[in-house]
Amino acid sequence: MSIQSEIRKLIIYECPNHQNILHGIKNYCWMKERSNKGICSYFTQEFSRCRYFETSVLPLDESLQESYSDELRKEQDGRTVDQRTGSYEDPQFEKAGLGQSTT
Repeated sequence: MSIQSEIRKLIIYECPNHQNILHGIKNYCWMKERSNKGICSYFTQEFSRCRYFETSVLPLDESLQESYSDELRKEQDGRTVDQRTGSYEDPQFEKAGLGQSTT
């Protein structure tokens, strides 16, 4: 199961701001009532972050919280992890023809 799927499952079962359907809006979020058309950020194409989820709901699943934090760190520094070796691949490093970065 992908991290995105796990996040959505956690939201559906644990987030008090989430409603499956409300006012005809699927995956309604009380926190997004005035923005984002009332749709939970994690159920949109943009998949933007939510402070409430990160501080109040995500800690309920320690394993998912760790995976989520790892993904955010990788996204912020522009690197991805080679699933076979566990080493980071840095796009800037690769463009220079220097091979793989292991930091």
